[in-house]
Amino acid sequence: MADLAVVFFKVEQTSAQTKLKTVRLAYGYTLTPSAEECSAGTTFDVAVDILGDDLVRDDVLVGGVDQHRLVFPPDSPRLPLAERRELIVGQALLDEDLGTDEIKLRIVATPEGGEPVSVNTPVVRGDF
Repeated sequence: MADLAVVFFKVEQTSAQTKLKTVRLAYGYTLTPSAEECSAGTTFDVAVDILGDDLVRDDVLVGGVDQHRLVFPPDSPRLPLAERRELIVGQALLDEDLGTDEIKLRIVATPEGGEPVSVNTPVVRGDF
C-alpha cells in the first residue's frame, strides 16, 4: 500500500482577493508507492475535498475540488513523488459555520485496481 503524507496547507487572502471574495488554497503532499506498485507501474487518481472541521463529523464543503493523476512508470524506483498545488475558490465556500472557520483538506489517492489511501491536512482557522 502506498504512503501519503501532507507537506503543507495554507489559506491566504490578499486585499485584492478580499475585494473579489476569493481565497487561495495552497497545499503539498508526497506519495510513495509500495514496491509492488512501483514494479507494476501504477497510476494513482488523486481527489481533494475541502472539509469544515467539526467535533462529531466533518462537513464536506466541496467534494472533488481538485482531481489529478500521478503516474509511476513500470519498474520505477520507490521514491516519494512530491506534488504542490494551488486553487482559487470563492470565500463563501469556506464559510462553514458561525464565527471563525476551521478548514482542512482530505487528499485521497486511489491506485488503479487497489485500495485508496487518504490523509487530512492540519486545520487552518480564520475568517474567510
